[in-house]
Amino acid sequence: MSNVYRFRESMAGEQWIFKQEDPNNREWCTESQPFIAWGEDRISGLARNPTDGNIVRLTAALVENYAERLMQASTEHRPETNHATHRCLHEALLVLWRKIREIKLDRQLPDLEPQVVMMPPPAPPEEKSAPEPNLEDVTDVIAGTYVQG
Repeated sequence: MSNVYRFRESMAGEQWIFKQEDPNNREWCTESQPFIAWGEDRISGLARNPTDGNIVRLTAALVENYAERLMQASTEHRPETNHATHRCLHEALLVLWRKIREIKLDRQLPDLEPQVVMMPPPAPPEEKSAPEPNLEDVTDVIAGTYVQG
C-alpha cells in the first residue's frame, strides 16, 4: 500500500496532513505482493471446488504462510519491532481471508438444499375378479353334498 502523505479535507472543511491509504487503490508493497499473488492463486482454485476440507486447508495454509512471511519480513513490517506502522502483510491477510469467507458463505450447502423425494409411480389397478358367491350358493360344496338343481 502507498505510504504517501496527502492533504485531505475533513468533514468540517479543514485540511489535515496524515497518512491516508486509498482503499480503492490496492498497491501492495514488495513484502506483501508475493503473499497476495500466492493467496489469490489458491483462492481461484478454491472457487472452483469449495468443499469444507478445501476451505479449512486453505485457511490454515493462509495463516501459516502469513506467519512465515511475517517472520522473514523487514523490521518495518514486523509489529513487535515497529509497532505495526506498516501493516501491509496484515491487510493482505485480511483481504485474502475475506475472499475465502465469501466463497464459504456463497457456496451451496447440500444439507440446506430442499430434498427431492422420488415417489414410485402408482401400481396399475388390478383387474377386478368376479364377486364372491353367496353363502347359500356354496353350502353344498362346504358340507360335501351336491345337489343338482
